[in-house]
Amino acid sequence: MQLDRILQYKILTELTDCFPNFSSQEFFDQLVAQHSLDHVLGNLIYLDGHGLIRLKIDQGFNYKEVLWTLTEPTVLAFDFLANDGGLSAILNTERVKTDNDAGT
Repeated sequence: MQLDRILQYKILTELTDCFPNFSSQEFFDQLVAQHSLDHVLGNLIYLDGHGLIRLKIDQGFNYKEVLWTLTEPTVLAFDFLANDGGLSAILNTERVKTDNDAGT
């Protein structure tokens, strides 16, 4: 599988633009027609692994079927696309208190 940053960007922008609604099956079908199911699926699993999307997959006996219309972006996807750290940067900060008298 090859990572495809352009495809990943298309997926993330589609999901965040549609939110709180879900993306259409037609969008997913167009991605598969332009690339391949394996290529799209691999990149979706990659984005899911990084916590940017919640991928819904129906795992059958010999195949995996993407339930695209139930796939949704996470808050990390919004912060990633905004490229400003978003609330994640603010909420995940730690305060460090130093003691100026230590070691003297």
